[in-house]
Amino acid sequence: MMTRRSLLLCAALLLVPLGAFAQEAPPTPKPNFQEYNDDAMHFVAPPSYHPVGQHRVSLDDLSEDPQVVAAWVSGDAARPKKMLIQMQSYEGPLDGFEATYEQVLRNAFGDALIRDKERTSLKNGMPAVYFEMTEGTGFEAATMYVYCWVDGVRGVALSVTAQVGEMNSATAKQLLSDASAVQYPRDRG
Repeated sequence: MMTRRSLLLCAALLLVPLGAFAQEAPPTPKPNFQEYNDDAMHFVAPPSYHPVGQHRVSLDDLSEDPQVVAAWVSGDAARPKKMLIQMQSYEGPLDGFEATYEQVLRNAFGDALIRDKERTSLKNGMPAVYFEMTEGTGFEAATMYVYCWVDGVRGVALSVTAQVGEMNSATAKQLLSDASAVQYPRDRG
């Protein structure tokens, strides 16, 4: 028969591992580089796209020129498919940002053909514009499929680019479908 002293000793032994466990720091979650998150947007790249990198840019450091904040690639090195998130400082209407971003593309790619524009929305209802831009000639021609939107302080462009004939609009829209955004909370910066 157990004595009171034995019961207390058993109870103390049971509590020791619990106390030691309670003092351990919780494991740090492993970052998921398939995801891009900030205060006003969320995007998950498809598993077939491999992260190249992410670069956080504060609102104060954004300029009027688009900056790449996240990139992924898929396919072989000779003909990769590229997925980008670009941001720039912008506080105007969506139509104005779309026109500004298209002009940036025309300046970067002199032979850019922009087509198939449509007003649409992201998966959570955020207004956006979708368009396609084809540039280059022959075997080097590529098409960029783009969603762009504004969040009150930034213009954002999410795009996927592939060689002509290697992707169509429906596939591109599916690859970019996991984007959502809201108005940027102005009390954070």
